[in-house]
Amino acid sequence: NALLHQKSQKMLLARINPIISGLIKEAVEQGVCSTDYPDEMVEMIMIYSNQAFDDLADISEEERIKKVFGFIYNVERLLCVEEGSLQRVILPIFQK
Repeated sequence: NALLHQKSQKMLLARINPIISGLIKEAVEQGVCSTDYPDEMVEMIMIYSNQAFDDLADISEEERIKKVFGFIYNVERLLCVEEGSLQRVILPIFQK
């Protein structure tokens, strides 16, 4: 089961990362955000989010909310965008 999970994560990263990296690179070119390492940033975000949000059943609602807002805050820092600017985009992903 763990091996299947690991393989599916690796496949997800291989397929999704280039798409998201392309979007980030386009946003950088348009001046919407800033990063010198878009591919690496996307990989870090994907790996962290996959691990951190894989099993939220074992934590309280308060902890889940704190984790989600912390995630959004840190993604905003990585992209050098205004605090709160990504909440509208990212928050719906985590809503039940």
